[in-house]
Amino acid sequence: MAARSTDWSTVPELISQLERQWARGKWFEPYALGERFEPVSITLRTPTAADLVERTAEVQSWVTGFRSDVARRPGLRVSDKVVRNRSVGANSIPASICVDSFDELIDVVGVRSDVEAFDHAASATETIVPGATDWVRRHPRQVAEGSRIWPQLLSALRWVLDHDVSQLDLRHIDAPGVDSKFLVANRRLVRPLLDAVLASERVHTQHNDLDRRYGFRSRPTYVRLRALGNDVGLPRILSEMEVRVDELALMPLPVANVYVVENRATFNAFPDTPDSIVVFGGGYAVSTLNGLDWLHDRRLVYWGDIDTHGFRILSRLRALFPHCESMLMDASTLKANLARTVGEPSPLTEHLDHLTADEARLYQDLREDRYGAAVRLEQERISFGSLRSGLDAIAVGAAAPESPLPSS
Repeated sequence: MAARSTDWSTVPELISQLERQWARGKWFEPYALGERFEPVSITLRTPTAADLVERTAEVQSWVTGFRSDVARRPGLRVSDKVVRNRSVGANSIPASICVDSFDELIDVVGVRSDVEAFDHAASATETIVPGATDWVRRHPRQVAEGSRIWPQLLSALRWVLDHDVSQLDLRHIDAPGVDSKFLVANRRLVRPLLDAVLASERVHTQHNDLDRRYGFRSRPTYVRLRALGNDVGLPRILSEMEVRVDELALMPLPVANVYVVENRATFNAFPDTPDSIVVFGGGYAVSTLNGLDWLHDRRLVYWGDIDTHGFRILSRLRALFPHCESMLMDASTLKANLARTVGEPSPLTEHLDHLTADEARLYQDLREDRYGAAVRLEQERISFGSLRSGLDAIAVGAAAPESPLPSS
C-alpha cells in the first residue's frame, strides 16, 4: 500500500525537531565556547517510486507545498533526490533540508534575541568581571534567561569581589543599580557565579545559604521560651520571650529543668512547673540550641511526637546534648493511645545513632509498621493527665512514667 501524504515530512515538524535540539543545547553551548558550526541536514520522509504512480496528485501537492513552506522560511535550503519509475520516469523531489550557518539556524529556530542577549552579557562580563567568563561561556542558556538583570548582576558580583563582607548583612550590599534584596532574589544565578569568581577561601561549600557560604555576617537564630516557675531569671513582668541564641548563651538561666517540645500548641499549654522553662523546638529547629552550652548543666527533657521524625529529632538533639532525656515517647504511651494515632506522611527508614535501647526498639517497630501503617501519635493528642504525671516524676528526680490508659 502506498504511503499517505501525512506520512511524509512537513516543514513545521522539521522546525519543531530543530527547536528541540536547540533546547537540549546542541548548538548554543558550542557557539558560546567558540566552536565551529557544522551545517545541519535532516533527511525527510518522502514518497517512494510506487507513490509516484499510485498517488501522483498527492506527491505533486506535497512537493509543491513543501517547497513553498521552505521558501517562506529564510535560512532553510532543500536538497533534492531523483526518484525513478518506469511509468513516470525520473522525478526530482525534496530529500532533506539543510541549514548552512549558525546565523541562519537562529533565525529558523527563532532564537536570535537569545543569542544576541548572550553575546552582550558575555562581552560585558569579560570587561567587568572577567573571572566569570568561563562560567558564562559554559552556561549560555542561563545567561540568556538572566540577561534582563545581567548589568545589576555584574555590578553585584564586582561589589562583593571588592569588599570585605564579614561584618555585613546580605542586605547591606551597596552596588550601583542593585537593591537590598537582589542577591537573595536572584540566588539561582548569584550562587554559581560567586562560586566561580571568589577565591576558594571565601567560599564555604559546606553551607547552602548565601550568608554563610560567602562569609557575610550570619543572621542570628532565635529561641522561644516560657517561664514555668516564678524565679527563672527573667524579668517578672515577662513569662515568655524570644531571644537571640548567641545572647541567651551568655545568660545562663537559674533553672534545674529545661523541657523542649515540638509543637507550638503544646508549648503554649505546658503547665506551670517549679524551677523550669519550656523551649519551643519547632521540629528540626532544635539544632539552634547547640550554642547554649549551659544546657549541659541542666536536666534537659525532650518531648516530641511518637513517629519516625520525632525520634530523628530526639537523636539529633541528643547528639548535641548526650544527657538529654525523652518523655512520653515510649511503647506504653503509644499502646495506650493507639486510637488517637494518625498517619505519618513520609516515614523514615534510616538508622538513628543516638537513641536508648528502648527508644531504638520503638523506632524500629514504627519503621516495620508493628502498630499499624505509618503510625504517628502527635503530642497534643496525649492527655493532660499523662503530661502531668510525667512532669511529677521529673520533679522528684525519677524517669518519666509510662502513660496511663486514657479515660474513656
